[in-house]
Amino acid sequence: RAVEAVALSSDGVLVATGSRDQLARLWRAHDGAIVGEPMQHDRPITALAFSPDDTLLATGTVGGVVRLWSVATQRPMSDELHHGDDVVGAGVFSTSGRYMATLSQSSLRVWHVEMGRPYGRAMQHGGAVSAGAISFTRDEAALIAVSSEGHVTRWPIAAVPGSLEELRLRTWAALGIRLDEQGAASPIPWQEWRDLRDRLDQTALTQ
Repeated sequence: RAVEAVALSSDGVLVATGSRDQLARLWRAHDGAIVGEPMQHDRPITALAFSPDDTLLATGTVGGVVRLWSVATQRPMSDELHHGDDVVGAGVFSTSGRYMATLSQSSLRVWHVEMGRPYGRAMQHGGAVSAGAISFTRDEAALIAVSSEGHVTRWPIAAVPGSLEELRLRTWAALGIRLDEQGAASPIPWQEWRDLRDRLDQTALTQ
């Protein structure tokens, strides 16, 4: 069956393919030998990506289903993650592998990899964005998307809509105080408070 998606591991040892036959496969790059068992899906596979340490393979399908698989065992490491519509980019991972972003024709979604759940709500990107045009910043502070029209959008990860972190920051901004790890409250300096409000307002305007 026709191959719809291909990904290369960061060490160059493995190639992953996803096909219309609803199977993802791993191959040795140097001789083309198949590795392990095929990973069965219930829909055609449209996107693939390895995690930064090459231990996980992210797959995306028609219908917006994303799943994480163990590269070593070819077994699922997460429940089905539902993006919402057809996934064209799966598993754009942050530097540490803590976060993963998935892409459809209309929206982006960030996932917490270890917890296997969405990190906030889907974000509308307002224009056609290709799978190669989204990336986390190196410090994992933001997700950057570039549309085919040349529009660049930056979403701060700490303020992804609907995330607990966004709620925490908005509470701090409303009260003008923040809590340390022991729960002690302290006032936020004026300029820092203004910067926080501007960051949250900018995020709201991109939705």
